[in-house]
Amino acid sequence: MPASYQALDWADMELTRFYNMADINEIGQNLANHIKKTSSENWPGATLLQVVDGAGQYTDGYVWCDLAGSTVRCIVPTTLDLSGGSQIIYGIPIGDGPSSDYVCIGVAWNGLDNSRIPRIRAAAITDINGDPISGGGGVTSVALSAAPSTVFGVSGSPITTSGTLALTMDNQDANKVLASGASGGASEPAFRALVAADMPAGVNAVAAYEDGVSVVAAIDKLDFKDFNVEDAGSNDASIYHNLPHTWQARLTLETGVPISTTDQTAKTIVYLTPYKGTKISLYDGTRWKIHTLSEISIKTTDAQTGTTHNGTKVIDGLSDTSQLIPGMTITGTGVGAASVIDTIDSATQVTGTVNSTASASVTVTFKVTANTVMDVFCFSNSGTPKLEIVAWTNITTRATALALQDAVHVKNGATTRIYVGTICTTATAGQVEDSIQYRLVWNYRKRIRRKVGITESTNSWTYATNTWRSANNSTANRIGVVVGIAEDFLALFQMATYAANASGATACIGIAQDATNTNDIPGTANIGVCANTSVAAANTHFMPISARFKPAPAVGYHYFQWTETSFTAGATTTFYSAYLTYRQSGIVGTWRC
Repeated sequence: MPASYQALDWADMELTRFYNMADINEIGQNLANHIKKTSSENWPGATLLQVVDGAGQYTDGYVWCDLAGSTVRCIVPTTLDLSGGSQIIYGIPIGDGPSSDYVCIGVAWNGLDNSRIPRIRAAAITDINGDPISGGGGVTSVALSAAPSTVFGVSGSPITTSGTLALTMDNQDANKVLASGASGGASEPAFRALVAADMPAGVNAVAAYEDGVSVVAAIDKLDFKDFNVEDAGSNDASIYHNLPHTWQARLTLETGVPISTTDQTAKTIVYLTPYKGTKISLYDGTRWKIHTLSEISIKTTDAQTGTTHNGTKVIDGLSDTSQLIPGMTITGTGVGAASVIDTIDSATQVTGTVNSTASASVTVTFKVTANTVMDVFCFSNSGTPKLEIVAWTNITTRATALALQDAVHVKNGATTRIYVGTICTTATAGQVEDSIQYRLVWNYRKRIRRKVGITESTNSWTYATNTWRSANNSTANRIGVVVGIAEDFLALFQMATYAANASGATACIGIAQDATNTNDIPGTANIGVCANTSVAAANTHFMPISARFKPAPAVGYHYFQWTETSFTAGATTTFYSAYLTYRQSGIVGTWRC
């Protein structure tokens, strides 16, 4: 044995028995790996497994093993005999061939037969000074890793002495599957929800269609409360349905009160308030879409801060011009006298009809002119319902006609503007009224029957002319209504009490539509409803007169005047109104609005 090598620190290590070529190859591989890892010497090129007989003499058979890359290649003579009594010596040859010197690092003895397990003694290899060669050679740590980490979990890693490595699957959210990406090329699997593309042929996702147009490719959820159709990504941009007549709202002048029970006078804000629900259907230009309504409003008098410019008609710096309309009066410090909106130039600027007289930031007040009829429209402003108004040319003629979209009235030329109703200002600019005497708010939908009426507060008055006039010569003795679409009757009942200063005197009452000097009750022509007294004594016989009138007003604003005449020439008629509480004279009725 060369002096540069010596065997030290013997220890037992069991190996699998070997009787064939595969076993020998395994031993050769282990030996080669051990020597390569524990020796600082260069690999000598070959490893010899030499068979020695019991007398220590070489036999005719031996095994040559060498290392080619990471593979041990062994050649075994056909005459190799592994019968009992033989020993096998493992060593590193010094030189060429089986007769060369070698360093012994292990011996197997006690015979090799079919029933015994050989033992190999393994020793640490040292240098000439007896110091261990660095590198060790034993396995000191075994670890386990698994990918992807979102799918698998590892416990017990690493093992440095003894233990158990465990591989488990991580918990995942419900209704997820392990799959590659939902689209694109090959990718690392992960847990995700199924998509339509995951479905095999013949298994189709349910799509939502409206009038042959797909609105949701794969339905994930149907919300019958809000009429929503939603996909797996919670995309509800297509929550459409073909219910254009859904409308749970009313125009009102009292915030939060869809049907006022008290007179609402001198109001400057019109509200669209939920009524018997909160859903309204608006048209987006293609389909109808349900919206949830919170109360919205529009002003007939609106004050904003704006900037006037001396010598020009432009007022800018306004906060919001979207609810203004051309023709509104403009007032404020430095604003030209009697100026009205000529054009609405942008979201913050208008142009008036009169030059301003100063340049300043001031409060500018806009008002709808007196006795102006307006249509109210509702539209979706980026998903939020909003109101706009359009003034009529006059009190009976629309400037912008209505059109039909799926049998629903909309603004002509702008079908996304849904017709809500019609309003009218009073004789005071910027003010709207909804009272028993003046029903100036008309709802296109959700109309209900409302009370109308007027009574004269004067106890009595006289009239001796056979000419129609307003009762007590007062134009205040009238009721007024606004009509958006002519499809209802106005039901009126009129009653009066009179007495004459001559026997046989006749007095008449009537109702005139949009006039003060006639009678329009059908069937009475210009005579009216009359009564005469046969009592000779003057003013001692009170005669009641009553009439019914049921006109169907055309679109626009209309008033119905209580009129009277003293039919008998030379006779003076005394009309009574509040003479006694049970003899009140006037007009009462109902109107759907």
